[in-house]
Amino acid sequence: MAWHKPKPADSGGGENTSFDNEILTREGLKTISKQLASADEFNELEVFEVMDIYRDEGNPKISSPGEVIGRYLHSEIDDSVKDLFTFKPLNSNILQQPIVGELWLGINLEGRRYYIGQVNEDVNDVNFEQFNESSPGGKENNDTPKASDAVLNSNKNVEDYTQGNYFEDTNPTKLIPFEGDTIIQGRFGNTIRLGSNQEDLEKDEYVDSPNIKIVAGTSGAEENLETDLSSLYLTTGEYVDYSEPSLAFIERDYDLPQLVGDSDRIVLNAKSDVVAVFAQKDIRLNSIDGDVLIQAKDKIEFKPESSQIINNILNGGMILNKTKDGIPFPKLDIVGFLKQVTGIQKMFQAMIVGIPKLSNPVTLPSGVKDIVKGLKGAQQFVDATINLEFLSQYIMETKTIEEIKAVLPIPAGFGGIIDDIANITDEQIKKLEELEKSIGEQIQKATELQNSLSQLPPDVGNVKNLLDDGSFDSFDGVADLRSVLGDNPSDEELERYISNGGLSSFENQVSNLNSVVGSADTARSYKNLFKAARS
Repeated sequence: MAWHKPKPADSGGGENTSFDNEILTREGLKTISKQLASADEFNELEVFEVMDIYRDEGNPKISSPGEVIGRYLHSEIDDSVKDLFTFKPLNSNILQQPIVGELWLGINLEGRRYYIGQVNEDVNDVNFEQFNESSPGGKENNDTPKASDAVLNSNKNVEDYTQGNYFEDTNPTKLIPFEGDTIIQGRFGNTIRLGSNQEDLEKDEYVDSPNIKIVAGTSGAEENLETDLSSLYLTTGEYVDYSEPSLAFIERDYDLPQLVGDSDRIVLNAKSDVVAVFAQKDIRLNSIDGDVLIQAKDKIEFKPESSQIINNILNGGMILNKTKDGIPFPKLDIVGFLKQVTGIQKMFQAMIVGIPKLSNPVTLPSGVKDIVKGLKGAQQFVDATINLEFLSQYIMETKTIEEIKAVLPIPAGFGGIIDDIANITDEQIKKLEELEKSIGEQIQKATELQNSLSQLPPDVGNVKNLLDDGSFDSFDGVADLRSVLGDNPSDEELERYISNGGLSSFENQVSNLNSVVGSADTARSYKNLFKAARS
C-alpha cells in the first residue's frame, strides 16, 4: 500500500508552532499546512516478501491460484509484528506464479492489494530467494502469533525453509536479451523470444528480420537447436544451425523465411480431418535407423505428373513385396523369372522365324505377323522386369496358389493337353515332349518349303517335289497351293499368287507350331514351382 516515511526534523519548512495555544492567523495556517505537507515522503508502491502461495489444502486465506500472502518490508507495522496481506495478480492473463521467499512490488487500489513485478537484485537470476527480508524477529525465526496466520515456513528454522510444496529450483540460465528483444522466460528453462536477426554482422541485409523462438529445455544463455531439448523457430531472415540428423540431408545455406521444429519426437495429429503437406520443391522423408510406414484404410496412390517413380536400391537396399497370408514360399522369385524367360523365348522364336521373311516381299506379311507375336512376349518380359517381380527372393513371402497362377503366363503349347497349370502331371509333360518332337519334324519340313517359296522367282519344280511326299497334307493352304501348281504355272504366276496372300494360312500355322517349342520345359518348371508351394 502507500508508504509514508517521516522526513528528518530539519527538512520541514516554517515554524514549529502547530500545536501551541496562540491564536491561529491566516499566515499561521499556511505555515502549518506547509509543515504537514512536507513531513512525510509518500510512496505509492512498496516491496513485499512472498510468505505463502496457493497450495492444495494450504492456507485458507488464499482462494484461487495466482493469489499470494505477503508482508511489506517497511509499512503495516503493529508494534513489532508485521501484518500479512493477500495479494492478487494485477493482470491475471499474463502471470508468473510467485514463489515463497521472493520480493515483489505491491500496490494498494481502494483497499485491494495487487502485485505487479519481481524485485531482483541480480538480473542474471531466473529464480531467487530472500527469506526474512520482512521479518521483525530476525532471520532465525519466522513465527506467526496466530495459528490462523500460519504460512508455509512458519515456526521453522531458515535452513528448513522451502519455496513451495514441491517447487525445486533447477537454476536455469537466464536468456541473453539482444537489442530490442522481448523475452518471456519461465522458471524451468522455457523461453519465448520475440526478436530479430539485426545483431548479424551483415546489418544492411537483415534489418527487417523478425523471429520468434520458443524453447522448452534451454541449455544456455542463447537458443541452440543441437543442445536445447525442444524448439520451434519462426524466422524471416537468418541462417539456422539445424541439428542432426537433418543437417546431413538438407543444406544450411538458406536464409529465407522458414519454420523449424526440433525435438526427440514430433507428432502431428489431425483428429477429424486432413493432414496436408505441400511444397513448391522437394518433400523429404528419411528414417536413419527405423522405418517409414505409410498406411491407409482405402488406398495409397502414387500419381507422378511429368515425373518418375524411382526405386533406387544401388547402395544395398531391397524392395520387399509382402503379401497376404497363404502358403509359405521362400523363393517366389521363380514366378517372375519364369515370366521373363517365357516372354523372351517368345520374342526370340518370333525373331528367328520372322526376320528372314522381311527381306522378301513375298513373305514380308508373314514375317511381320511373326514379329508382332514376338513383341507380345517382349512386353511380357518388360513387365516382369520393370515391376521387379524377380527380386522377391530376398524375403520369406506368402502367396496363394491362385495368386501364383494369376502371375504366370500360360504358353500356347499347353492348349489341349494342360488345363490347370497348378496340377501338371508327368503324363502331360510326356505328351508335350511327344508333341514337340512331332512339331519339330514338321517345322523342319516347313522351313524347306518356305525357303523354296521365298526365292525370287520361286522355284516351281522344287516346290512340287516337296509337296509330293505328303508331309504337308495337314497344313492349311497347301491344297490351294497344289491347285495352282497343277496348272503348270510359270514362276511369275506363282510369285503373284504368293504376293496376293495365297500362303497366309500356311505361314500362320507354321508360326503357331513354333510357339509350342519349349512348352515341355516350361511345364516342367511350373510343376516344380507348385510342388514347392505346397510343401
